[in-house]
Parts: sequence; structure tokens; C-alpha cells
Amino acid sequence: MSRWDSRLLWKYYDYRDFGITGEPYFDVDFDKVFYLTDTGRRWDGDSFNIRDKSINRKDLKADARHVK
Repeated sequence: MSRWDSRLLWKYYDYRDFGITGEPYFDVDFDKVFYLTDTGRRWDGDSFNIRDKSINRKDLKADARHVK
């Protein structure tokens, strides 16, 4: 994983100028969308997950014992 955060690019450029319709980190209302990630190949990896988090995410904990 890179130490650079690619979202910083959009501080200097407007992604819409490049034909990009939307950017999930900026354009998704996470109060209306429930976002799950398996970054790090773990459902309970919040302490290991550096970037793949929603801004307004609800703090729900996953328990791998209940995933089938």
C-alpha cells in the first residue's frame, strides 16, 4: 500500500474536467448508503484499514463467526 493518498490529487484538479461523473469519497451520501469493505481480506479489520472508510460511517462491528 502506498503512503500517498490519491484523493489529494483532487485538491488541485476538478475530476469533472476529466469526464469523471463522480468520486465515491466526495459524492456518496454515506448517511443513505451502507458501505461494506473487505479491505485487508477481513470484515473486522477497522484497526488495519487505513483509507477505505466512509466519512459518516456507522460503527457496526462484524463478527467473522457469523459470515457464511
